[in-house]
Amino acid sequence: MVALFEGQLDTSQTAVTRDDALSSLALTGTGIANHRVIDDAQWLTNLHAVQESW
Repeated sequence: MVALFEGQLDTSQTAVTRDDALSSLALTGTGIANHRVIDDAQWLTNLHAVQESW
């Protein structure tokens, strides 16, 4: 199922600052939020690839 996120930046090992525009992570008032950086077309392509692999 990880293939669904193909193209999404892996910033799991990245330090985040409040105004870090280069990361897909962002600090919020409650913690760190993930932002989807792949567009809807890529998301759908990834979904179809996962479905076809089953």
